Amino acid sequence: MKNPRQKNLPKIKLNQKGYYLADLVASLPLAVLIILAFTFVVINFLRTYEEVRLYTQLQDELFAAVETMRYGYSVDHVTGNPSDPAELKEGLIGLITANEVIIGLDHSSITLIPVILTPGLPYYSEFYLDTNNHLRASGKYGLKSFSDKLIFPTGLKKIQEKFQFRILELNFTSEKVVNDKIYLLGIQIKAQVRFREKSPKQTTEEDIRLNTKTIEYETSVFLTNAKLGTVQSVQPEGI
Repeated sequence: MKNPRQKNLPKIKLNQKGYYLADLVASLPLAVLIILAFTFVVINFLRTYEEVRLYTQLQDELFAAVETMRYGYSVDHVTGNPSDPAELKEGLIGLITANEVIIGLDHSSITLIPVILTPGLPYYSEFYLDTNNHLRASGKYGLKSFSDKLIFPTGLKKIQEKFQFRILELNFTSEKVVNDKIYLLGIQIKAQVRFREKSPKQTTEEDIRLNTKTIEYETSVFLTNAKLGTVQSVQPEGI
């Protein structure tokens, strides 16, 4: 059945294909709906893509942070430039080269003492959380040292005065100890990435559910050379 209102519309032919003004006017609402639907799909795709990208970045950076603790943190002016001959470089102090591992009282920090020490000179490295819940490293290689190097995250971008990436929980545990020697050091990390700002109408629970994503990363590091250090908050001798 034709729309009665179309009876009085002029049949203006627009081109040789036979399209008329009345036909175009009638199809406008459908065209608008198609455009809106397409726009919604594109926006939703881009939003989902960005969330997946950031969540993947969170996983990659956590893995890199654990690997840094495993093998040690390199600083050119302290441990040697990558282009230097091997005899001019310091051996990195990480979990796999540590002779002694000291777990902090709150279990969120570790101090590593390497296997070989130059007599009279302090050698150690530390991994710990700062006040912003970011993982940092400090170390001393004899007369050279570095401090507060950022390990995780790799950037300090903020969203609504909150860091986009942050660690919620960090816990070091001695999972297997035999004859006062650590064989396995457990590392549990709970970290969060923020995708966007909290809406004024959102509750805290809705904000966390819709605007953030959390990952729990758990691994164990086999320690070939390390032994159990007394859990303490004081620095090892010589530090």
